[in-house]
Amino acid sequence: MFGCLVAGRLVQTDAQQVASDKFVFNLPDYESVNHVVVFMLGTVPFPVGMGGAVYFSFPDPAAGQVWQLLGFITNEKPSAIFKISGLKAGVGGEHPFGMMAPQATSVAQVGVAIEALDQLAQQTPISSATVSTVDSFTQFTQKMLDSLYNFSLSYAVTQAQMIPNATETFIPASTILRWYENFQRRMAQNPSFWKTIHTSPQCLAPGRKESAPTHNATAQSTPVSAYHCCGCPGCTSPAMVLSAHNTAQQEIA
Repeated sequence: MFGCLVAGRLVQTDAQQVASDKFVFNLPDYESVNHVVVFMLGTVPFPVGMGGAVYFSFPDPAAGQVWQLLGFITNEKPSAIFKISGLKAGVGGEHPFGMMAPQATSVAQVGVAIEALDQLAQQTPISSATVSTVDSFTQFTQKMLDSLYNFSLSYAVTQAQMIPNATETFIPASTILRWYENFQRRMAQNPSFWKTIHTSPQCLAPGRKESAPTHNATAQSTPVSAYHCCGCPGCTSPAMVLSAHNTAQQEIA
């Protein structure tokens, strides 16, 4: 009825039926496992109004068998992936498996208990088992944006507080905020947009003589559709980027 899958291993379909409504998979060498997928084989559906609660248990001789609720599978959602690498031994709650025979210290267990959907809806899975839908690069980029924005704003002063200094260049805080919001918006629309941002040290904002790309070969060979702006006010609209690029091509010619 159920299957269990760990990346790099064969699919397990040999669940032990420890009760009429409870099934358990043994998970050898669990220390090397980051995620586990539990799914229905498609041969036998859940009875109407029923689903499966998925649990995980560490082999912990000191604390006894402690089960942690990972999540659920149903006829409408017949598979689910769970992160187990962040779970902590000895932490758990109520579970339907009772006392079972202890396992070897390197073997964990994944259990599926068939329960009423109404009962499943009242249970809260452990949060650290939820797999993020955001990839690690996007998470890193968001953290980088937040860090730069917060770091820059920590040095913000009002105009009355500013001390004239000929060696310093001051940037309005609103400019940092605008860049921050523009970058966030573009990441949400296309996480790979940064690959086509031009690498010229000057931006392509219209009206700036220094805005022409400094690398002639790049400017002549790069299609207009591949240009993206740096995020400054003069570069935020596609029309402005196109206009600037055409101007740059004329200057180069």
